Parts: sequence; C-alpha cells; structure tokens
Amino acid sequence: MLTISDEIKTALHDNRPVVALESTLISHGLPYPQNVEIALAMENAVRESGAIPATIAILQGAITVGIGAKAIEYLGSRAGDEVRKCSRRDLPIVVGLKQDGATNCSGDDDCRTHGGDKIICHRGDWWGASETSV
Repeated sequence: MLTISDEIKTALHDNRPVVALESTLISHGLPYPQNVEIALAMENAVRESGAIPATIAILQGAITVGIGAKAIEYLGSRAGDEVRKCSRRDLPIVVGLKQDGATNCSGDDDCRTHGGDKIICHRGDWWGASETSV
C-alpha cells in the first residue's frame, strides 16, 4: 500500500519541486527529542528553498510519502527497536507484517520508484545535496 499525502499530491499536480527525505534519522540516527527537532528543521529548510518536503516512512504497514509532523513525532518518540530500519529488502516484510519502518536512502528510492519515478525529486545524501534526479 502506498499513501501520498494531500500536500505532496497537490505539489506534484502543480509541478512544484518535491524533495524526498529518509526517516532513519528520526528513529535510529539521533536521540529523542533532538531527532524530531532535526527532522522538522530539515523539512523547514526544504520549504525555505521553495520545495515541498516528503519524508518517507512505513506507518503500520503503509508506505507513506509526506508523513507530516505528527508522524515524525510518533516515530521519534518510539525506541529504535520498535521501528524497523528499512532498506529496499526490508520493505515487503514491514508492509506485510503491518509494522512501522523508517526508510534509508535505498528504501526511499524504492518507494519513490513505485510512486512514479519522474514525480519525486530525491536529494543526493552521500553524493551531495546539489545532485538530484527527477
């Protein structure tokens, strides 16, 4: 199941830039509450640059593009072992078991591809923020 938030759908319909953000930073990268603060700051930085942030995570088995502040708080406040870290290979397991999962770069790429590769811009992570693909 793939859920795309209304904000992301609208941005895509209007041909506005959308930047995919991984969610492992939230559940596995930093301690609470700094993880939530940094994730929200990342989303704000994307907005300030004129794009729409699309943080991606699996929420109770649903791949969700554009999880929003409530879900960022939810993932951030849970212990890391309660949220599976998801690369491409983990997605079918987390979806099938209806678990929560935080995506890394490869997990984001897979979700992005299923959502329509041409419609979501993905930041470059290790390759540099100036490199994107559409």
